[in-house]
Amino acid sequence: MSNVNEIIGKFEKEGSFLIKALQEVQHEEGFVSDESILKISDHFGMKPAEVEGVLSFYAQFKRTKPGKYVISICDGTACHIKGAN
Repeated sequence: MSNVNEIIGKFEKEGSFLIKALQEVQHEEGFVSDESILKISDHFGMKPAEVEGVLSFYAQFKRTKPGKYVISICDGTACHIKGAN
């Protein structure tokens, strides 16, 4: 978790850097944890709910730790045409 402090410490304390900071934290952790939200909100002088609002708005952010294996199943038309069940 100390890496989160290092990551957000690189950014000026302006809200315009919030998304980039969230992206870098997620890249490091694999998701954005509750603890990270508190540290980020403190750094940028925002309420945790404001940071959570940004996280929930953008689909690119994950709030739960991903599993060891990621399984994707295609149920699109192209896969169906190729014979997928």
